[in-house]
Amino acid sequence: MVHPCIRCFFGPASIPHCCVTWPAWKSSTSTRLMYLLIFTVISFVCCVMLSNSVVRWADQKFDMCRPLSCGSDAGYLLVYRTLLCVALFHLAMAVLTIGVQNSRDIVSGAQQGFWAFKVIILVGMVMLSIRVRLPPGVFIGIVKYAGLWGGFGFMVFAYLVMLESAYKYEDCLARNGQLVKVIVMGVLAMLCSGAIMWTRFERDADGTDSKSGSGGGNTDQGSKCVAKHSMMRLNTALYLIVLAMTLVAGFPDAHSRPCRNLLPGAVTLNFLAFLTHLISRSNVCGEFGDKNTWDGLTLILGLYLCFSTLLYLLVRRNDKHSPCSMSTGALGRFYRRIYLRGSGVTAGVGAHQVHGGGIMTGDVDRIKFRNCDDIFDEVDQLQYSWCVFHLVLCGAALFVMLTLTNLYYPKRSTKASWYELMAIPEHLTDARSSSSAASPLPADPHATPLLWMHVIASWVCAALYLWSLLETTTSTKQQSKAEQYSYSYNANDNNNTSDHCAV
Repeated sequence: MVHPCIRCFFGPASIPHCCVTWPAWKSSTSTRLMYLLIFTVISFVCCVMLSNSVVRWADQKFDMCRPLSCGSDAGYLLVYRTLLCVALFHLAMAVLTIGVQNSRDIVSGAQQGFWAFKVIILVGMVMLSIRVRLPPGVFIGIVKYAGLWGGFGFMVFAYLVMLESAYKYEDCLARNGQLVKVIVMGVLAMLCSGAIMWTRFERDADGTDSKSGSGGGNTDQGSKCVAKHSMMRLNTALYLIVLAMTLVAGFPDAHSRPCRNLLPGAVTLNFLAFLTHLISRSNVCGEFGDKNTWDGLTLILGLYLCFSTLLYLLVRRNDKHSPCSMSTGALGRFYRRIYLRGSGVTAGVGAHQVHGGGIMTGDVDRIKFRNCDDIFDEVDQLQYSWCVFHLVLCGAALFVMLTLTNLYYPKRSTKASWYELMAIPEHLTDARSSSSAASPLPADPHATPLLWMHVIASWVCAALYLWSLLETTTSTKQQSKAEQYSYSYNANDNNNTSDHCAV
């Protein structure tokens, strides 16, 4: 049917109104899927923007660095503007959906419908931002520091999501007697994180040795290099501490099973290894200033972290809870507030009578559709927080911006681009006249706050993991005399097989 789909893309109707031509999805899942699909397409377009052909076309077409030429920086300026507009769009949607309790709210039409207008608004924001003229360096500084806060928030949230999913999956496997699978997955994940840490440590050692003979030029830059290498060694020590805590927590006692907390510990170790890799890529020493490098490992790990988090938020079921989210501490309350209020059953069924064939009364439009008793699941209560979901997408856009732009480093060549020379004061004419001479570029001035962002994120993630260990251990001991997690695994489990571990 064409008419329901037109209402969906140009009106306030949600995706399930197209259930004749679309699969019979629930309204909560279909809405998240549409937002994730738009975000994925925009991320792919941003990847294409960094290609050489698009860079040359953008430099000639938009003239963003007028009256000078952007050169190789044109693609990065496009990525900055595009993803910043995406972040602002989701931030506005988050503000708009504050306090929404169900799909009967007047804001639900803006959240679940008008998909064509949302795409038009995003494209219009990007095209308008391209025409914005700001003083040299101002726009880049605004985008970078917005990315610092947004990227930090998304890193911490992504870690919390991965930690909760690891607790949940490990508990499900353990209840089904698949301890061997838990051990194999945990050991492989630990070996992967160890390989990343070893590679970073070897490269850091080689870089330190090569710079020791040629150092001594700039005292401030040398102190920053010392701070960078010290932070990497501190992260390595933190990695070893978390590894020791994971192994110690895996030994069984009177209230726990063997190999407990193995998967959450492996997730934490991989996250620490990823952040240590980001610290090693910080340009505080200027080692990347004169190289036209592209760090493929950073790109792969960053995009995997982003989209795995978003996919988990898409497919997560609210009728299953992990030991971490069901703990009585502050961390458990945080998880329950994010994942919200919904149970796995349909929220709106109680408000309507269901007739034969799955048709509900109380809504004339539903007579036309099949399986409608399982589709509109947010009539009485939301299945996820709309505001939190848009805040996550806002942080994800800023995090992808960091990843695609190679962690704030403009794509530099052996000759300084005209756009970079615009920031040089006018009285330094010698610097402008010698722009054609090949000379190494100084360290990125934004690399130091970026370095500390990754360091603080490492400490926060390690502290959250130790906190989760305390909460889950305390919760397990309190429930040792009763059926473990009886609140979490209630009568809804009777419809599932014992060997099925759903997210």
